[in-house]
Amino acid sequence: MTQIPATDAPSVPRPRHYDVVALQVPIAYNRHGDHDHSGLIFALERNYTALKALDFRPDQPHPLVRPLVLRACAGETVEVTLTNHLKNRRVGLHLVGEGYDVAGNDGAQVGGNQDSTVPKCPDNGPAPQRTYRWHCVHEGVSSCTTPPISVARRTAATCTGCSGCSSSSRRGPSGGTPPIPMGQRLRMGGRSTASTLT
Repeated sequence: MTQIPATDAPSVPRPRHYDVVALQVPIAYNRHGDHDHSGLIFALERNYTALKALDFRPDQPHPLVRPLVLRACAGETVEVTLTNHLKNRRVGLHLVGEGYDVAGNDGAQVGGNQDSTVPKCPDNGPAPQRTYRWHCVHEGVSSCTTPPISVARRTAATCTGCSGCSSSSRRGPSGGTPPIPMGQRLRMGGRSTASTLT
């Protein structure tokens, strides 16, 4: 058997990693005062401190309170470490699509399957975390939701009309850069909206 010199070994791309938090913040939907005082969102961890110190005005949507979009290229693996800062509910990132091991990366607790959600945040101690790993098989968009855990436990099904955080995963062409560069504003239907939880 011939050994391959280290310099000629095929390179395995490092996973694209995101640190994400689930938290409760008030959400102003528009400048007409439509809002949700008990809004739940997923956000990048680097924005957590700013979101917790948010000076809420019902008629002033905040630029950090928006849908979370995680970008990657086809063929890449994405790792998302989710930290749950919600004291009243378990959360998970459930990818609607292919490219992950359902047994440990489903972000749900359904039927007799293993629970792959993040526990509620305790009153004292660090916020619990879980890392999800997804492989981006194709170019396109996949949505991520947090299923209503209490409903899923009782009925072994996901209820689409219940409260839950939401986000999406955008995958660009293989070997390229992720679509829409990081930090650039993403437009959805001409207008950005917060991820609604109702």
